[in-house]
Amino acid sequence: MIRAFAKAYKGNDKFVLKIGGDGKYRRQLENLACELNIKRQVEFLGSLNREQVREQLWNSNVLVLPSYYETFGVVLIESLSSGTPIISTNSGGPVDIVRSDVGILFNPGNVSQLSKALVDLYKNYDLYDPCLIRKYAVDNFSDKIITEKLIDVYKEVLNLKSHDL
Repeated sequence: MIRAFAKAYKGNDKFVLKIGGDGKYRRQLENLACELNIKRQVEFLGSLNREQVREQLWNSNVLVLPSYYETFGVVLIESLSSGTPIISTNSGGPVDIVRSDVGILFNPGNVSQLSKALVDLYKNYDLYDPCLIRKYAVDNFSDKIITEKLIDVYKEVLNLKSHDL
């Protein structure tokens, strides 16, 4: 993420990368930002509670989830529910969440693709309607919808089992 951000926006103070979390690689990431001469454009937020995550989403233009592996990506749904477009890796769960009208997928570890996605989303930002992004999240991932989908799966499994008997 840091390398892709540097490639796309190094030296353009209009852009700021905010990184949440406080893992074991934080110091290395801070050093990388220094090495790439983007330290003043990168803000390390540390650990965030739920309210702070929500506040960051509300005040962000995009959420990027550059995971190598992602089973689902709850933070993607959280971002969408706030009307914020997303950029995520083409790795498992995000494939079933990210559509072209709500975000962009890129291949894990591909700095060039992520950098291009950052620039493309910015250039086409007016195509990402916050109200439609939020509606997509509610229509597809709200508690009610997920519950209905789970019930349908259970009914299907139970029906299949009764036929097998």
